Amino acid sequence: MKSIIVGFSGLMGALFLLVPAAMGDDGPPPGSAVRLEIELSGDSRSCEPIEMAWLDLSGARVLLNESNGGCNDIWIYDLAEGGTRKIVDPGFEDSHKVKGVIDGDMVLWGYLGLERICRYDLTGDELACENLDSSSDFRVNWPYVAYRNGDYQLVVRDYSVDPPLEKVVADKEDHPTDYFDLTDAKVAWTSMPRSGTGGIYITDIMTGETVRVGRSRTTWEPKISGNLLVWTDWATSDGDIFLYNFATGTERRITDDNVVQLAAAVSGDKVVWQDHKNGNPDIFMLDTASDQVVQLTGDRSEQIYPVINGNRIVWQDYRNGEREVYLYAAEPGRPTGVFAENSPEEREAPSDELTMAASFYSSIE
Repeated sequence: MKSIIVGFSGLMGALFLLVPAAMGDDGPPPGSAVRLEIELSGDSRSCEPIEMAWLDLSGARVLLNESNGGCNDIWIYDLAEGGTRKIVDPGFEDSHKVKGVIDGDMVLWGYLGLERICRYDLTGDELACENLDSSSDFRVNWPYVAYRNGDYQLVVRDYSVDPPLEKVVADKEDHPTDYFDLTDAKVAWTSMPRSGTGGIYITDIMTGETVRVGRSRTTWEPKISGNLLVWTDWATSDGDIFLYNFATGTERRITDDNVVQLAAAVSGDKVVWQDHKNGNPDIFMLDTASDQVVQLTGDRSEQIYPVINGNRIVWQDYRNGEREVYLYAAEPGRPTGVFAENSPEEREAPSDELTMAASFYSSIE
């Protein structure tokens, strides 16, 4: 399986991708790859070299939220069409777009220092903005958008009605943190440990019913998809990944090494996370259907912050000395995988234990 490489360089920036020769609505199939170079141009501002601050993924679209001294912009790369587009908000080009997220055709972002959020429909090329005081990131599962407002309430806005209907999921007294996630039916959120309870809570968007999941006060970074919920628990001070299955009502610990494991994400029956067991951050994947774990990266440098949607996984990668993005496409129906391959350029050879084609761990608690 060849990987996709997205990198940034130059004053205006160039987007580099190693992509399969045959693309389509289903994204990269196994097989040969070609390399494309796409200029991120069309901007007259003087920008520092582009640095990526945020990464998201939905279907065949990768969102990149750049961050530098003069240009905080949002770019969308379409794996199926092979094109890149910049999201434009006329009149606010000199403002810093932050917290960019994508779900299907809908892109949503906020602005640094401004009480303003915008959403952009990629299909209809429609931009809509509104004044909204937010003190957190956004999560979107269209037509629902979750965020923490200026009053430190966690709220969900329902854009299926006009004007949008806003529901309070957690009040200030509940001490909701900036770590939350949502599906089309549930919101997973954390409460600050100093509140006396901490932990992860699941709120039904329609009924408002809330239940607690996980009994530790040090749970963090919940991510939810369908019947699966994952999070990082810092009770051991080095972080472990836990999984809760709503269908069976069972909780399990995925990792138990005495090293840092964090940044878990979930989609369908697959869980990914950042794992430091090899002395540097690598990306691992658990296929819950087969109960097998696959190590996706083996380079000595840092691979961090994975995002998963369906069978596609993206992460930030420093193997070339600068932050890049790799895309790994897991084969549907096959829990096994191989390390995401290095690009053709010369690179320092990794240690012997990291050059294996795949690494499986079956002794998961």
